[in-house]
Amino acid sequence: MLSLTAQGVSRTLHKDMLNHVLRSPVSFFDGSPRGRILNRFSADIEVMDARSYLSGKQSVQNALIVLAKVVVIGMQSPIVVGMTAVVTALAAFAMVS
Repeated sequence: MLSLTAQGVSRTLHKDMLNHVLRSPVSFFDGSPRGRILNRFSADIEVMDARSYLSGKQSVQNALIVLAKVVVIGMQSPIVVGMTAVVTALAAFAMVS
């Protein structure tokens, strides 16, 4: 699932880049060789493919680690779970407003 999401992000980025390049003025193409444009496209897409997958993977891992820590702490001290829920709700409210 994470791989499919990374592919979707890459595809969207490629479409956006292509649309912007195709809508560039003719003077841009006069000053930039085709090889340089293609090289930049491939390099940017390659970097995004690698980084988006790794970032997504790390985000999922970190979320699971936090969940596991909350469960362990909750089993040892149920009062902390209630306090954590209140603090989380307040933080979410503060971020929205």
